[in-house]
Amino acid sequence: MFRSIIIFTVLCLFSCSVLASPIVSSITVKTENDGLKRNVELYLNELKQQSFSPSIIKKAKTLTQNALKPFGYYLPTIDVKAEDNGGQVRLVVNVDAKTVTQISQLDIQVFGDAAKQKEINEQIAKLNLAVGQALNHSAYEKAKSQISSVLFEYGYFDTKWLKHTIEVRRGTYSAVIRLHVDSGIRYKFGPVVLDKEIKAYELVHRLNPMVVSNPYDNNTVTDFNIQLSNMPYFKSVRVYPDIINRENGEISVIVQLLHKPENSFEVGGGVSTDDNGLKLRFKWTKPWISENGHYLETNIEASQVDPQARISYTIPVNDPNNDVWRFGAGYIYDDNKLSRKATVQAQRQWLTESNWIRTAFLKYEIENYEIDSTHYHSNMVLPGISYARKRTLGGTTPYWGEQLLISTEFASESLASDTDLVKVQLLGQRLTTFAERHLLFGRINIGAIITDDINDVPISMRFFAGGDKSIRGYRYESVAPKINDQVVGGQYLATTSAEYNYRFLPNWRAALFIDAGTATNDFEDKIQVGTGLGLRWLTPIGPVRIDYAFAVTDDTRTGRFSITIGPEI
Repeated sequence: MFRSIIIFTVLCLFSCSVLASPIVSSITVKTENDGLKRNVELYLNELKQQSFSPSIIKKAKTLTQNALKPFGYYLPTIDVKAEDNGGQVRLVVNVDAKTVTQISQLDIQVFGDAAKQKEINEQIAKLNLAVGQALNHSAYEKAKSQISSVLFEYGYFDTKWLKHTIEVRRGTYSAVIRLHVDSGIRYKFGPVVLDKEIKAYELVHRLNPMVVSNPYDNNTVTDFNIQLSNMPYFKSVRVYPDIINRENGEISVIVQLLHKPENSFEVGGGVSTDDNGLKLRFKWTKPWISENGHYLETNIEASQVDPQARISYTIPVNDPNNDVWRFGAGYIYDDNKLSRKATVQAQRQWLTESNWIRTAFLKYEIENYEIDSTHYHSNMVLPGISYARKRTLGGTTPYWGEQLLISTEFASESLASDTDLVKVQLLGQRLTTFAERHLLFGRINIGAIITDDINDVPISMRFFAGGDKSIRGYRYESVAPKINDQVVGGQYLATTSAEYNYRFLPNWRAALFIDAGTATNDFEDKIQVGTGLGLRWLTPIGPVRIDYAFAVTDDTRTGRFSITIGPEI
């Protein structure tokens, strides 16, 4: 009995002590600088739900001082008050940051082989540090990291920091930044290390851009990694310097490759919102047919509107990405155009010195099609050439990019074609981001067929507009001359698009757009305009673009909903 009374008394005393200790329930920070306010609030968050005592006031002042220092405020006036409301304490922190500390002297010195390298000095000159600038610790750390990174990129693997300090002189609100680094020697490329048993051994060494004894440059290593990754042979690629085993001023580069299976199969499908209905896809690739890297690819698409099949055989000349011979054949049944077409093709593709992909080709096409209940048959031999260039930044969700495609092909009755023609087409696209959250996208697509009579041109070679990648708000390929309600295509094409995106969340953008253009025989037809709004969900595989567009110039003013996956460029 006596023991129970003691336990009960202790529990009561403990409960009373807990009840007697007020809790810090909220913290209010008052200052004129919103950026400082957010950082102070972040630092003070740890005090919430703690038992209040006089030491909390002192701790709040210390935390506030620490929150201000990274922004250059070393002598602030801080007043902390506690408001008790029935055991719930609200801390009110008034902050007068006073005068910001400025950089009075910037002492950046590089010793070693890097001291005289032009590229290193140019990068240091671009650092976001300058005399007279407000002291910012994050800018200092970023500058230090940038110096280390640029030295690594150019092969200075023995870099040592001799001095990296911020000397704050509180009396004069000034600071001296000293960054002294010894780069050591610049390493040279050693041999490429690669497993001799892999099929691509000879190919990798033939394309290897790293010359033994040349100065190390990490851009060369990165570019080679990208080049190998883009080839059709490898499931995974890793190219990196062997830093641990560097010696005698040389560094080897390790290439790790994992081949794709001898036969790979892909099955996919989806529903198109662009009037193509349900689609099923089957792809078979055989990525390494011979020691020289020949590869085969077969694609079959089953859909309600345009089922098709294609096969291609590629022979690398040098670079399997950009220097190849390619031979192919295909068949497409297009229900919209009432067309059935078989194609065989040979093409030679290579990269120009200005990084344009140039493709010379020769096609033979046999087509049967129907216009206004009349059946037609055509045979066309089509030599041609195209130039294409695409550049993007930002991976699967680019924040900048541009694409240009120029193509021309011709046919002649003297070369076994059914009619004479020259077809020219130009596609240009541009994507740019400004002020971080704002994105602009523009596209122009123009084309022309030079011929005596457009009615002699096979329907699949004519121009059509409308659809998700043309004029949104209109059905796929519905904008073109018609005969008795059948869309039969035009001799000329001119479409343009302008789109604005605003990123309101890290993975979401809102879009406004307007598209305009036509496919016509004489440009007397009305220019069709579509406009609307959309959402962009930014995913690891690219943006998912959801649009709702209105056909402004169409008498019905219908709206169309569409979903597309992938970047604008």
